Amino acid sequence: MHFLAYLAAATLVSAEAFSISVFAPNTDVDGAILHAYDHGFATQLEGPATYCPLKPETDCPKVAGTLVSMNMEYMAVQVPGGQEIYVGADGQVQYMTAHSHALPPGAIVGGWFHKGIESACLGPLAHDLADFTDGKGNGGLVLCPVDWTIKGSTLYAKTKGFKEKGCTDILGLQMTLSNSSVGCWQYN
Repeated sequence: MHFLAYLAAATLVSAEAFSISVFAPNTDVDGAILHAYDHGFATQLEGPATYCPLKPETDCPKVAGTLVSMNMEYMAVQVPGGQEIYVGADGQVQYMTAHSHALPPGAIVGGWFHKGIESACLGPLAHDLADFTDGKGNGGLVLCPVDWTIKGSTLYAKTKGFKEKGCTDILGLQMTLSNSSVGCWQYN
């Protein structure tokens, strides 16, 4: 049994990991880095909220920022069992608590896809962006103001239950390959 747990953790660690930023040309959020915070993704943070129960100086991986899998399926963490990414019924893009695979009612796992954007205005560069659809005619990503003390925004997907106001539409998430395969032990 222990071998299977270590094998599962090794699978998460060995995959490529990506940092995520906002792609929304001609807006003030274009290029904003998204960090893991309070089981969601927010802009204007110094870094992610992380935790490691091991000896920090010898056993904890160095925090490499907020890193995810290419298809936004899971967080790139070292904690056994990993942390899956899902979209809540209200549309907030979230990740599971470590050691739990319980989803809240109405949550959507999956729905992420890649699309290419090419524009004469943006130069010859083509962009591979991650976007979301709930499979029921709703989709797209937005950044919505947060209720806490920071001035950032929280990442949401437009689902049937999405009702946030004052949000900024974005074209998608730009995925940048990281030099590290793990962002941290676990995200909080």
